[in-house]
Amino acid sequence: MPLEYEHEENCFSQHHAFPGNAAMIEQVAHQLGEDTILAVTNHPLTELYGDTSAVVSAVFEQRGKVRLIPGDEIHGLTTLALARYCDGFVVGNSKSWSAAAFWGTPIARLSRFATGAWVNAYDDVTDLAGDLALGKARAFEPVDPARWQPALEHHSEWAGKVPA
Repeated sequence: MPLEYEHEENCFSQHHAFPGNAAMIEQVAHQLGEDTILAVTNHPLTELYGDTSAVVSAVFEQRGKVRLIPGDEIHGLTTLALARYCDGFVVGNSKSWSAAAFWGTPIARLSRFATGAWVNAYDDVTDLAGDLALGKARAFEPVDPARWQPALEHHSEWAGKVPA
């Protein structure tokens, strides 16, 4: 689960579905079974400029159920690797959902904003976890975005820019 950038300069924080990253960790961890490890990566800019103490405390309070994975503070490569190799990917408003979609990793997106139906994202962590346990979790289908191509080509600003 990639965390949001937490810093006073970030105007996007107002759109976070949780009061902060620590609250997101606590809620998601509570929704997962005892046999599940929640791997968390901090936003690279939070690591550089923010206060990570609340996140570290929230991880510690989960008694091993949540692991804060040290990351590449500049490029976010750890999050991209987790998106490929994890069983399921939980995300808020982070653009990292696209990496999970690319690799076909099932996604739960916890956001106040709609997610395109073609992403096949869950809006509830327990539903994702349940389907993963049953071996039937839905994921992004690469053919689905192609269904949007004809509609995009009708908009003049997209004409000739949509790959065939």
